[in-house]
Formats: sequence, structure tokens, C-alpha cells
Amino acid sequence: MTYREELHTASFRGVTFSVDGASDSYGRRGSDNEFPDSDTPYSDDRGARQVTFNVDGFVAGDDYLKRLDKIIAAASKEGPGVLIHPFYGRRVVMCRVLDVNQQTTRSGSAALSWTFREAGALVNPADAGSTQAAVVSGASTLSDAVEGDYGAVDAMVGSTYVAAQWLGDARDRVTIIIDAISGPFVATVSNIQEITTTLAGIEDDLEAGALIPSQLAARLNVAYAQIGSLAVVRALTGGSSNQAQTLVTSPVDEEETLQSALEANRALNQRYALARHAALVSALDLESHDQAIAECDAFSALTDAELAVPPTDDTFTALQDLASLLSRDMVARSQDLPRVVVLKTPVARPALVIAQELYGDPTREAEILTRNQVANPAYAAGDLLVLSR
Repeated sequence: MTYREELHTASFRGVTFSVDGASDSYGRRGSDNEFPDSDTPYSDDRGARQVTFNVDGFVAGDDYLKRLDKIIAAASKEGPGVLIHPFYGRRVVMCRVLDVNQQTTRSGSAALSWTFREAGALVNPADAGSTQAAVVSGASTLSDAVEGDYGAVDAMVGSTYVAAQWLGDARDRVTIIIDAISGPFVATVSNIQEITTTLAGIEDDLEAGALIPSQLAARLNVAYAQIGSLAVVRALTGGSSNQAQTLVTSPVDEEETLQSALEANRALNQRYALARHAALVSALDLESHDQAIAECDAFSALTDAELAVPPTDDTFTALQDLASLLSRDMVARSQDLPRVVVLKTPVARPALVIAQELYGDPTREAEILTRNQVANPAYAAGDLLVLSR
């Protein structure tokens, strides 16, 4: 693959535009000091500079004015947003300046000059709760947007053929949730009876043909909100049945309508699961900085895959905003956490002794055993993954 093929399509808050070029600046903050009667200066270091991204682009075409309105609205919206950078991929940024240039000699187009600043996070232990609350609110916003989108399926299932196929697919997807709850992670589900009762009621009503799509969406929203096991939700978001894929529609109108209805079923379940996934990750008692980064990266990958099948504007924005909010939460809460480091142990030793030497706490033996899947507590050897403190 050539480097041109690897470039990302530029967008901000889901609004795309063409790019002429991009530049960015990095460095360190600090003061430069020169002293009287001394030939030796001194520069102090006060941390990394806030990264600046400068992107030059344009919109062109018969509909450029409508697209320009969307771009201006995205630039003017409060708070940080997701920039898909042509060279560096996803960045959470603040739009500081958008210059728009239109000239009569270049009708049908507008030149854009963006200045973005790295959004970062307000790192203050007292604010950790607020970043978690923001994720929960963002998850709720996504669920509401997804439920609103699914209402369009009501008009799709008018024919007997499409309705029958839709009902069958909807029942199958409820079964997938039931299987996930009662499967390998059943021990992590504390309210299995409550969730099973909710899902069984949905299943019965689908079997009887007593639900229209918008009613199904509302009922499933409740069911997903009852799932408190992150392991179960991970299984649902990562399951192939809910993964986004490019639709291949038939030229026959009824078949095309059916494919759209089935894709809506998939999207409904995956996006509800993504909303619940983010909320549960934000509630995690994080153990290490590495864990926080891994959770953030995993969720971003799921979000990127879902955005490959473009949803409506509201859902697109809600998905991107939720990924941004979770990223800020993970950064804010992981700043003071220990890192995972490698402890080289060429000779086998008891994990209890290692825990005592590293932390002065032999009770952390279990932590070492679990992280490294050591079978015999008396023989821990090799490159062991341990917390830095």
C-alpha cells in the first residue's frame, strides 16, 4: 500500500472536507534565562507544549455552500471534537480558528484554513468524577440517538416478507444477548434473573408479532442498561454478528429494504452495546496507566469500525463524542497510576518473596500470579509483568 492510500479522509466532528496540506508543531514549554557576568544560560523545562495542527483545505462542488454551513457549525460548536487528521489519524482537539476564503474568480468553492489545538485533559484528582459522569452522559446521548434512528425501521417492515425476516433476525439477536449473559462470563453477572426476564419478555412479544421496531428499540435500551458486566458487553461489541460491514444491496426494491432493516438491527445492538461499554469502562477501578490506555484504544477501534458504515449525523457525532469523552476520562484518571514494567527473573523464585521485595507487601503475591498466569506460586521466572509501585 502506498502512502497516499494510507492517508485518512479529513473531517472534523464527522463533517468531511478536502485537504491541500497540513502542518503541526511540537516542543517544550519553559523560560530561557541569561545571567549577568555569566556565559552559561539556563533553560528550565515546564512540560510539553500544547500541540497545534494547521490544516489547509477546501470544499467544492454544486453543494459547497450547504457543506460549508456544516463545517462552520462544527467549528463553532462548544467543546472539543474529533479531528480525523490526513496524516496522523484521530485527534481530540479544540478548533481555535477557521478562516474561510471565497472569491468570485473561484466560484463553487471555498478555501479553509483551520487551526486546531490539542484538547488534552484538565488533570485534577477532584475532577475525576466529572469525567466519569461525562462519559455516562455521552453514553446516554448515544443511546437516545440510536433509538431515534431505529424508528425509521417502522416504515420498512410494511410487507409480510420483510416483516417476517425482520422479526426472525430480531429474535436471533435477542438470543445472542441471552447466550452472552449465560455463557463463559455468567459469574460476572450479578442480576442474571432480572436481565433474563426482560429479554424473555422481548423474545415472547417478538414471537407473537406484538412489537413494532420502535417499541423493540425502547425495550432493548432498557435491557442493555441492565447489563453490569463489562466482560459480557465486550463479548457483545466484539462479536462478529454485531460487527459493521459494508452493505451489499440487491437491485430488487423489497430485498434492498430488507437488507436495510437487517443492517438497522445490527447497528441497534452494536451501538447500544458500545454505549454500555463506555459507561462500564468509566466505572472501572483502574489498576495501571497501561490498563487505561488499553481500554481507550480498544474502544476507539470499535468506534472506528462502526463509523465505517456511516450513521445519521446525530449518531455519528454521538459516537465520536463518546470516544473523546472516554479518552479524556482515561487520561485524567490514569495520570498518577503505576505503569506495567518487565521484571527479569532468570532464576525461579516464590511470588510471595518477589511481592515483598517489590512492594513490601507479600499479599500482592496474587496480583503477580494472576497477571503472569504463573501455575506454581513457588516458581515464578522469566520476564514477569509487574506494577512499577
